[in-house]
Amino acid sequence: YSFSPKGKRLAEAVMAWETSTKIALGTATIPNTSQFMISSALDAGYWRFFRGIVSLANPKVRDAIRKSGATEYSMLTELLGTSASTKPIGKTTDFLATWSGFKGINKINQFTAAATARIFMKDLHKISNKSPIKARREWAQDKLSRMGVRHSNPLTDSVISRGTNRYARDMNLQKDVLKDPLIMNNPRAQWAFQFKRFGYRQAKLIDNVIREDLKRGNVASILRLGVAGYAGGTGVSIAKKYMKEWLSGEPSFDPRTELPEDFEDLIEGIASVGALGMFGDFLSSAVSVGDSPTKAMAFMISPPVLSSVD
Repeated sequence: YSFSPKGKRLAEAVMAWETSTKIALGTATIPNTSQFMISSALDAGYWRFFRGIVSLANPKVRDAIRKSGATEYSMLTELLGTSASTKPIGKTTDFLATWSGFKGINKINQFTAAATARIFMKDLHKISNKSPIKARREWAQDKLSRMGVRHSNPLTDSVISRGTNRYARDMNLQKDVLKDPLIMNNPRAQWAFQFKRFGYRQAKLIDNVIREDLKRGNVASILRLGVAGYAGGTGVSIAKKYMKEWLSGEPSFDPRTELPEDFEDLIEGIASVGALGMFGDFLSSAVSVGDSPTKAMAFMISPPVLSSVD
């Protein structure tokens, strides 16, 4: 990518090292288990999400999902910037990501998002054509349009397959050159946005889901986001704590014990699940180093931070 051979090897080595240590050997697998709470379940609802999981018991459904291509994407390949199997350091990263469960959780998320899409698509098609409430029909039509499905056309197998692939891609924050900022798709800048691109996509996904729902008078997604931020965030924080204590053999030290309990829970919930992506990380980090909650909030609304919002 216009780098010198030495510079290219260095960039690839840095990305592989970062992926191995921060993702495969870090705690990334834990919050990844709750990804569904801020993606497919947030958008489609928990009832449809669990119906989708049940449908995976059917081999025909699993086979249809595989044929749709919804499970072919590799987040590890995007993090490395190249195929994990091409070089020894990539193979090592691939092994560690498999051993830590990161790749397995990603595969499960792809299957559950795709299964949810199949259920959601059929419900939306019925609502968009038969609901007596205009706002509800328009809401369903907007959702179908985002999947690339026209509500006036029948749901054939090929239509469902294309919609499944697109929905699973969006819910799992996969690369989309038409949606990501140009700088994130520039190979020369890839190493600089190795992890932050997922925070950006997560923030955009949540923003789009909530905006679409509120536009049609649906507030359910906001309630689901609250569940994700509190219940999911609490679970992730506890799991991280026990993991660190198990690895170190010592009780973990939390410098935020002096914070009011409710405010601490709020920060942990947002940052752990990723409900606000990189912004949650900024806020949590500001408090971790000893700054007051007021200073942390002031930093969040400062011009440098606000200028990075879409």
